[in-house]
Amino acid sequence: MLFRKLAKIIRGKATPFQLWAACLLGALIGFTTGFTTAGGLILSLLMLLIVLNANLPLAALVGLLAKLGSLLIMPVTFAVGKFLLTGPTEGLFAGLVNAPVSAWFGFEYYATSGGLVTGLIFGLICGFMVNKAVTGYRQKMKDLEENSDKYKKYSQKGSVKLLTWLLVGGAPKKVDYEALLAKKIGNPIRILGVVFAALTLLLLYVVVNFAAAPLVTYGLQSGLESANGATVDLESAELDLKENRLIVRNLAVADPNALDTDLFRAKELVADISGMQLMRKRMQLDKVTITGGSSGEKRKSPGSLIGKPPEPEVEKKPVEIPDAKTLESYFKNAKEWKERLSQVREWLRKLEGSGSEGPKENKESWQEQLEREIRELGYAHVKAGHLIEGSPTFSILELQANEMTVTKMPDEQFDMVANNLSTHPSLLKKAPGVSIQSKSGKMGVNAELGKFASGTNSFACHYLGLPVDDVAGDLVVNGAQPISGGTIDLRLGGSIEFGANVMIDFPVQIALHDTTIAIAGLKPEPIKEFTFPVSLRGPLDNPRVQVDDKQLQAALVQAGLSKLKDELGNRAKEEISKQLGGDVGEQGKKLLDGIFKKKN
Repeated sequence: MLFRKLAKIIRGKATPFQLWAACLLGALIGFTTGFTTAGGLILSLLMLLIVLNANLPLAALVGLLAKLGSLLIMPVTFAVGKFLLTGPTEGLFAGLVNAPVSAWFGFEYYATSGGLVTGLIFGLICGFMVNKAVTGYRQKMKDLEENSDKYKKYSQKGSVKLLTWLLVGGAPKKVDYEALLAKKIGNPIRILGVVFAALTLLLLYVVVNFAAAPLVTYGLQSGLESANGATVDLESAELDLKENRLIVRNLAVADPNALDTDLFRAKELVADISGMQLMRKRMQLDKVTITGGSSGEKRKSPGSLIGKPPEPEVEKKPVEIPDAKTLESYFKNAKEWKERLSQVREWLRKLEGSGSEGPKENKESWQEQLEREIRELGYAHVKAGHLIEGSPTFSILELQANEMTVTKMPDEQFDMVANNLSTHPSLLKKAPGVSIQSKSGKMGVNAELGKFASGTNSFACHYLGLPVDDVAGDLVVNGAQPISGGTIDLRLGGSIEFGANVMIDFPVQIALHDTTIAIAGLKPEPIKEFTFPVSLRGPLDNPRVQVDDKQLQAALVQAGLSKLKDELGNRAKEEISKQLGGDVGEQGKKLLDGIFKKKN
């Protein structure tokens, strides 16, 4: 059948223009990576193939061969694309990547742009070979019909006709080969193709306006799952292009670290979309309003992790800070705290977007990054992110969620406001920020990455009136629980630096109210008010805790715990005496008394 198809093309009446158009367009379509990466380009090439009076069977045959060839030489195509997107033509492709309409062609993908060149070369080779074969056949047939009586005699024999039918599908009809050889272009436009293209565009309009819900739902769900790394469920998503509005109902985002729990859930999400940005393949949500938001609710069925699991982190050398201790020195469940802080670190990295840059010595080179992405994504899905200019590929200018609930805090409701969230904060040039406040005022979190707006990165949070007994069980100082009863107020905040790790420098203010305190096994003593500072410094997921002894002693005196302070001093003197060999004499005691008085 393949041989018959080839024979039909060679023996047909297609003009050189029709053959060249079929070979070139078929090859370009075959070398295009796929609809998900280059949907606009494929659609445009198909429309062009239909409208131009190209030979469709030849285009299909060349397209099939081109697709097989593209898989075999994909590394070569990728290398060509890398040259185009980083070489002398980088500016041209950057313009196409960021321009309306052409932004949907997928030129930011190395394999797609490289496929234009390799596909064009493949199409030129096929076009030359096919046209040479067709022209040679027609010239030979013209000569035979004009000058060979023997050919005329044998072509009329039954056995010859049968063999011709078996091999090439029948004897050729009466053709004026001289006229075919003289005809180079013919009618370049297929009238029926123009009608079909118009109907296709009309169908696309109908689909987008009246049947877009399943497509939008699938696209949004896939995108959220890719970003979240775990299952995302949603009942429906509606896109109204006339009103530039997106409506999502019953959204449930599974927690990647607790798959039986939803990290976030919302009854409805309404967003205003920028239509102009959609033309540039940008999703800009000008305003997002969330109703019925909650966190921590149990799922009916556990979710699952999406995509390749993250590689285990290389154990880093601990950051040494003088007079500071690890979380293990103060918390029994230090491992759990580290896991929570690691999650916060990842949220902050996502808030920072693709502008994240670590210290140069810890960054992989550009070539190493490409090789890693090729291993993880495949050649067809690696793109040149540096070509994205003007505005981020995804951004939320304003997000508001009122009266959110958290399962672990059933008596509280929270209001959340976020601004300037995007994949490329450096392009938005506005500081990303998130603020979460409880209705009672007891809890609050504020984070802002001011470095994208000529400022500094800051983080602050507070939790007021936290029952001491809720946290006392997790605390340990010298093997004992230091506090019990009453409430505790926590206020912390400071600067954040992004690099190989997220580094923090947070002063922490701790205030105890109506609490019983016991230090170093001494007799518990009730206090009315006790406020003292602590510092958290180092990597966010494994910070060091630093306590200033002088400030702690001053806080003990101010809280009316001078007896406790004196007893601690006496214990220290006794310990020194033991280390010196028992009785140090009267002069030695006076010396120690003098030292401790000066120190206190």
